[in-house]
Amino acid sequence: MDRDEERRARNNQNRRGGGLMQSMDKDDFLRETLPSLQWAKMIDMFNFTDEVMGAKTMLDFIEANLKHPKCEEWFKQFTSVIGSGSPGGATTPAPAAPAAAN
Repeated sequence: MDRDEERRARNNQNRRGGGLMQSMDKDDFLRETLPSLQWAKMIDMFNFTDEVMGAKTMLDFIEANLKHPKCEEWFKQFTSVIGSGSPGGATTPAPAAPAAAN
């Protein structure tokens, strides 16, 4: 298909109501998708930038969204992340003991 044919096919699909953007309205996005994206960003903040600020941000987010359907899942992830240092369970290795002086 060339560009014009692709554009026509995409426009026809959108007019029939089968487009991806029409299946989710703004309210659905704000209620379901955006909080999950924000949560993933906070996990990344904890793992890759600042653990203290990431943990505080996650806890504040959970407190602000206590009635969200995923709140319990987020709290479980939060306790797992702060307990292990990463969501995958990997921990930071302990520093090596200094060599004994002779």
